[in-house]
Formats: sequence, structure tokens, C-alpha cells
Amino acid sequence: MLLGCSFLQGQSLQGNWQGQITMQGYDGYFHYAIQMEQSENGTLNGTSVSMLRDSSVQVRFQLTGKQEGTQVFLQELQQISTPPPQWCLKYSKLELVERNDSLLLLGDWSGGECNPGKVYLYQVPEVSRVSKTKWLPFSKIGRWTGHLDQSDRTYGFFYELELQEDGTGTSSIVSEGSGGEATHALQWQFDSITQMISIQEREVIKRTDSKWKWCIKQLNLQVKKVGNAYQLTGNWEGHIEGNLSKAGACAPGKVFLEKPQLSQVIVEEIRTNSQSYLLEQQRKIKIDRVLEVKRPQLRLAVWDNGVVDGDIMTLYLNGKKIFDHYKVRDRKAYINIELQEDHNFLVLHADDLGEITPNTVAISIYDGHKEQIIVMSSNLEESGAVLIKQIKLN
Repeated sequence: MLLGCSFLQGQSLQGNWQGQITMQGYDGYFHYAIQMEQSENGTLNGTSVSMLRDSSVQVRFQLTGKQEGTQVFLQELQQISTPPPQWCLKYSKLELVERNDSLLLLGDWSGGECNPGKVYLYQVPEVSRVSKTKWLPFSKIGRWTGHLDQSDRTYGFFYELELQEDGTGTSSIVSEGSGGEATHALQWQFDSITQMISIQEREVIKRTDSKWKWCIKQLNLQVKKVGNAYQLTGNWEGHIEGNLSKAGACAPGKVFLEKPQLSQVIVEEIRTNSQSYLLEQQRKIKIDRVLEVKRPQLRLAVWDNGVVDGDIMTLYLNGKKIFDHYKVRDRKAYINIELQEDHNFLVLHADDLGEITPNTVAISIYDGHKEQIIVMSSNLEESGAVLIKQIKLN
């Protein structure tokens, strides 16, 4: 604890911070951002910006403050933008904390006759955007996401792997038919000559339907690089848990999984957008895929590719709702969108999980050149997300 406190005390607050503020008696929140410079004695000077959620009104303030250990005191001195009316001059007492490898400022604010409220800010890392993209080294360790099918079923399954360095890991499967969701413990090994990963599920360690019997699967998957992503593709076979492999064989099927190749810029973009969504919705983001498109004008479609069970979702693009509390059906619902950024975040937010948990939705993205289809999964604690990267053609 002493080492952690000493580390935080030595952290510079200089730079950009983003997040939100709340106010007692106000239903919702305001976007809030701070840009600060810090002197050697811990004095802080800069500007802050408060804005409505729809960004229709933005108000800028001159700001000063002081850091004392892990405590940070900030005072807005004057409103330096002129749209009426005058907004509250906020005095904030914040605590510097570290969560999920990110620095946060959390605490309370007050201001004259204004109702007090809460402040949530995260530090936006400085990213050097060089012309030549620096890709991070690929690792088989970590999270792979995609889908799995079975020869005797008309629908597929959302499927993901979490591979550990010691040759163990977990697999998670979501059925839009019977069974719900389950997590298996597994063992895996990699053959560097054939570039194959062999995976053997051992047992079910978590399930939503206590009576449902799952297949214990053996997967043989080929590792290959396609574009800016790595893929695992191949076949699986198995037996129903509690049975011998021959006596209780499952119908076999195919597997498709993907892990994006990331650059430092993309990692920081993901961190920034994840923190913003976490503060606003109090849910974590899990990045399922990174898609590349060749033009900003896209046609997007959403539908339930499994059993229609009443899933209700909100779909965000860069923080803006493009589907709001939409009840997912088996027929595709289309919307045309235009990307404004190089890196764009599509987040599936589950509003109602329907009869079968979690919420899974199929999404098609068409850029005029090709259609890319993914299956996303979200629950009430975590939201699936896709990074859409725009390729600019000269």
C-alpha cells in the first residue's frame, strides 16, 4: 500500500483529463474535460469545459489547483466563454487513484448556491501519431472471439477463448437456443511446425442452466494472419459431459475465431473510449474485433441470428446512439452511417437480456466493397465492442 501511494504521489497530472460530473437534483450528467499544466511544487493551472450530453452547449472556465499527495483540489476561477447563462464555478476535492492501468480523479464538487455533485475523470494518454504505424508483437496468449457452429443445428454459437501462458485457459459459449451460457476450463498446446493450436476442454466451471449438459470439445485450429488480424479456424468434435466420447458423441462443427493485430495508437484509443464508456454506463468494454473499411459511408444491419427471445439493445457509435432500446428481431434492421474519425467504436449495450442470457446480436457492415458480419455479445456487466478502422486511400 505504501509503494502504491508513493507511485501515485509521483504521477504528473499535466495533460488532458475527460469524464463527467453529476449534480444533485439533475437527472443525468454533464460531460467534463480538463487541460492542465503542473509546476514543480504541484500547482495546477489550465482550463475546464462543461457541456450538455448532446454537446449542444459548451462552457469553458479558467482553472487553478493544487496537488497534495494523492489529493487534488481544483477551483474554477471564471467563465471565459460567453454564452448565457452563467454556469456554476466548481470547487472539486478529488482523490487520485489507479484502476485497470489507468489514472482516475474521483470525488465531490460544490459551488456557491449550486447543488453539489460528483466528479469522474480519467487521464487521456498522449499518443505519438507517427506516419508509419508501429504494430505491437503478436501473442497467442489472451482473448480470441468469434463463433462456433454444429452440424445438427440451424443456428450458431458465440464462442471465445482466453488462453493463458501456462497452457491452461477458459472457453465461453453462448447458445441462443437451449442452455444459455457456459464457461469451460481447458488445456492447449501449439505446434510451431504446423502452426496448429490443439485445445481440449476439461470441464464446465460455470453455467446459467444447471440442468443443461454441454459438449466437452476437442478443437484443432489453424493459426493464420489475414489483413490486420490473426485467425483461428478449424473443426471441433466432442462428447456430452458425463458420457464417454463414443457413447455420447456430439455432432461436430466448425470454429472461427479472431484476434486483432493492435498498434500503440489503437491501444490508446481503446483505453480512452473504454474509460469514457465505463464512467458513463458503469460497464466494462471488451473489444471483439477490429474491422477495416474503405470508405466512411457504411450500411449497417442488426438482427438476431439465433432464437428471437426478446433481446433489447442500444448501439453506440463513438458515444452516440444509432439504435436506442431496440428490440432485436430475426429480420434485419438497416441504418446508414458516416464515419467521422479514423478509429470508430461500435458498442453493443444490453438493455434487456430477454429470455436467454446474455444478449447476442449479429451485425453486418457494408462499405460498398464487401460485407463483414460479426456476432457481438453483451451482458449487464460487460459490453461487446468493435473498432472500425477507416482505410484512407490515396
